[in-house]
Amino acid sequence: MMQQLNTFKLPKNFRGRNAFVVQLWRYVSKVVQFDLGHSFFYNQPVTKLILGRKSANS
Repeated sequence: MMQQLNTFKLPKNFRGRNAFVVQLWRYVSKVVQFDLGHSFFYNQPVTKLILGRKSANS
């Protein structure tokens, strides 16, 4: 069944309605913690991929 538009609610973890500054703050705080996200192509954390390439080049 289709939900009626007036009763549709976004999930609590939906971040699309946040102000640009809030999204920027979340991004910067994750980068500072070396959390660069997850690679869908390699199915691994991006930080692990970068550190793996660095050690392979050394």
